Amino acid sequence: MKRVILLFVLCNILFTLLGHESSITDGVWYISYPENSGKITTSEAAYRFNPDGSTEIIYSAKAAKEIEKIHAAYKKQHGKDLPKPKLSWTFKDSKLHIRTTMPGMKGKYTKIFVAGRHPKIMFPENKQVFFVLARKGAVLSPAQAKQFWQDVREASRDKFADNLKLPENVKLAEPEKNLSYVHFH
Repeated sequence: MKRVILLFVLCNILFTLLGHESSITDGVWYISYPENSGKITTSEAAYRFNPDGSTEIIYSAKAAKEIEKIHAAYKKQHGKDLPKPKLSWTFKDSKLHIRTTMPGMKGKYTKIFVAGRHPKIMFPENKQVFFVLARKGAVLSPAQAKQFWQDVREASRDKFADNLKLPENVKLAEPEKNLSYVHFH
């Protein structure tokens, strides 16, 4: 009996550290924004990852009313209901893949979140994404929050001219002075 209990405890610790999918299907994951202080601010929407691989978006009462208005306006303008996206999820190699397909449209859109570093937070694999998935009450240290935002800024930075060089045979010219009176028509 002691061995069974010990094995159970060890499995739970291992699953928590590796981000096992059973913890993903418990409760909801809020679309959230880390503040510089480390506090996690949740949005008006959350995901529920069902054991069958389906995904639901759960809205607050306020957001649900706004969604209803959008659906009503769409129906009034187009004479039909707004297609509802179909969401599904898979979990592999500590990565949560959320797939979205829209009826009548080709292709799928996939968002990937990485589990494991923090048991209550999943970070986007794409560093340009500025939101995380988090459980209620999740927090980061200020240093972790700062690193998150630094990663977002660096990934989003325009790197077009980082390695731009003039060819050796081109001379760098100085701008002409006193051209402010010249008008081009």
